[in-house]
Amino acid sequence: IWVGTFNKGLKKFDAKELAQNNLNGAGRTIPSLSNEKIRSILVEQSGNVWVGTEDQGAFLLKADGGLLRRYTNFSREKPAAQNSVNCLYQDRNGRIWFGIAREVMYYLEKGATEPVPLEKTSLNNNHEQITSIISIREDNFGNTWFASGSEGLYSTNAGKNAFRNFMQDAAVLNGLRSRIITCFFEDGKGKIWVGTNGSGIFLFDPQTSQFTRPEKPILQNKAIRDIKGDKDGTIWIVGWGAGVTHYDPATGNVTAYTHDAADNCSVIFNDAKVILPDDSLVWVGTHGQGLSVLNKKTGCFISQTNNTRFPFALNAPAWINHLFRDSKNRLWISTYSGIFVYDGRKLDRFDHRNDTVSLSSNSVNMVTEDAHGTIWVASEGGLDKFEEKTKTFTRYSRNWEVNASFKSVVTAGDNALWISCNDGILSVDTRTG
Repeated sequence: IWVGTFNKGLKKFDAKELAQNNLNGAGRTIPSLSNEKIRSILVEQSGNVWVGTEDQGAFLLKADGGLLRRYTNFSREKPAAQNSVNCLYQDRNGRIWFGIAREVMYYLEKGATEPVPLEKTSLNNNHEQITSIISIREDNFGNTWFASGSEGLYSTNAGKNAFRNFMQDAAVLNGLRSRIITCFFEDGKGKIWVGTNGSGIFLFDPQTSQFTRPEKPILQNKAIRDIKGDKDGTIWIVGWGAGVTHYDPATGNVTAYTHDAADNCSVIFNDAKVILPDDSLVWVGTHGQGLSVLNKKTGCFISQTNNTRFPFALNAPAWINHLFRDSKNRLWISTYSGIFVYDGRKLDRFDHRNDTVSLSSNSVNMVTEDAHGTIWVASEGGLDKFEEKTKTFTRYSRNWEVNASFKSVVTAGDNALWISCNDGILSVDTRTG
C-alpha cells in the first residue's frame, strides 16, 4: 500500500504492518520523495508508481520505490504555477492523465516519454482546453469523465468522436451564477435534483444525460440548502433566506412557507438548512433558531414559540446541520453543539468531553446508519461509532493518518462507508477499519 502525506513524503506499507494496524512509525519512506507534499498516487498497469506533488510536479517510480523519472515542468510559459498535480489516472488504453492545478490537463500516451497538453485533438473532438481538473474516471461504456474545479463536468469518448461539457448546456447556463453544488436528491423516476448555491435547481436525467430546469421557477431565492422527497412524490426544498418550499412535479403547484412575525404558525426562521419529511410531519432544521415542525394536516409550524406537542425546547438544538431518522425511529439531530436524539419520549444530548468515549467533536455534520443497524457520526473531529449498549462512542478514526474534518458519511453495501472530508473522499471497510 502506497500512502502519500502532506509533509512527510511518500511511504510504502506491507501487508503485515497493515494487518497489525501498526501505522505509527511503520512503513518505508521513499528517499526521493521524503520531504514532498503528496497530492495524488497512481499504480499503473505495469506496476510502476506515479506520484503527484503539491509543488514539484510528478514522479515516476519503480515498484520498489526507485526513481525512474521526474516531470517538473508541465508548461513552458509558467512552470512554477503548473507543478501541482491534483490527480492521476490511467485509462483502459494505457494513457496516463494529469490534472494540473488551475491549468490545462496533460496526458501521456502509452510508450511516449513526454506528457503533452490536451488541446484541440481527437481526444476532445477539437474542442476547448480542459482546465483545473480535480478528478478523472472512466466508465464501463468507454467514456472518460473529468471533473473541473472551475469549469464543471466534462465527458469524452474518442472512439465515438464525442466531447461534452455538462456545465455549458444552454439549459444549465440559463441563469447560472454559481457552480457550487450543495445537495442532490434522486426521485422515484430516477431523475436527479441538483441544488446549487445561488443558481437554484437543475434536473439531470441519466437516461438522456440532459440537464433541464423545472418547468416553472420554484424558489425566489436561489441558494438551495437541502432537497428531499415525500412519499406522495412531492418535493420539499429549503434555501438560505427562503424558508420552506413544497413542490408537486405532477401539477406544478408550489407552496412557499416563510417566516411572518405576525403569524405564530409560520416557520420560525427563513435561514433553513435541512429538511426531513416524516409521515404527517415535516422537520425543518434552521441555522440558529432550532427546529420548526410542519403539521401537514393543519399547515401550522410548531416552533419554540408555540410548542405544546414535544417534551423539549425546540430551540435547544439551535444550529442544525443534519436530520436523520434511524431504524429504531429515533430522530438524530446533528448540530454545532453535539448530537441531540429524540426517541418520541425524551430528548438526549451527546457532546464532546475530555475522555475517550464521547464524541470526537461537538461540531457534528452528519449521522447515518449501516445495514447492521450501527450508527456512524461524521464531525469536524473525525468518524465515531455509536455503542448502543453503553450509549458511548468509539472514536473510529483516531488511528488514521488523516488530519481532516469529516463532512458527511454514507453507507454502501453491508460493510462500506464513504466519507467526504476537506482532503477528499475516503472509503472504509468497517470489518477491518
